[in-house]
Amino acid sequence: MADADSHANANERAPLVDVLADAGLVTSGPHAAAALAAIGAAVQQARGFPQGFWHPEEVDDAIDTMRACLDDLELESAFVEKAQAELAAATTQWLEEHDEEDARRLQITAVMAMANARLLAVASPLAFVEFDEPVPGWESDEPVWVLVSAEERAWLATLGWREVVSQ
Repeated sequence: MADADSHANANERAPLVDVLADAGLVTSGPHAAAALAAIGAAVQQARGFPQGFWHPEEVDDAIDTMRACLDDLELESAFVEKAQAELAAATTQWLEEHDEEDARRLQITAVMAMANARLLAVASPLAFVEFDEPVPGWESDEPVWVLVSAEERAWLATLGWREVVSQ
């Protein structure tokens, strides 16, 4: 039977990252790689962007996929469709200057900039952040964008996730 002291102690648990570090699952030990891959896969599923593939010249598919991902994250997404003409024109130029994969990444970056502007406008504590690849557990060859708070961003840094620095 639990007493009041044990209930109070349960509410004062160590943060999960501390538990993983104390168990040697995050920074060292035989299970560190598997733990990091599991964390990466869970982050991608819960807060990753994008959650789907499209060919960049198929702007309607790009718009639909990115809107669906933003909707799944319970974020306003109508701006993506409103930016369709701008995104289509930019994509034409990007495809002339880059390969298909780079053009798709430029589409994602443009939409992430728009999403972050909207999050900032409503004083959200969250923002989309791009991380260097590869991230263990993340789908290979996919850009690594994650919707995070400042605290989550710092926590991911402790796991070795490196933010992409804009140029």
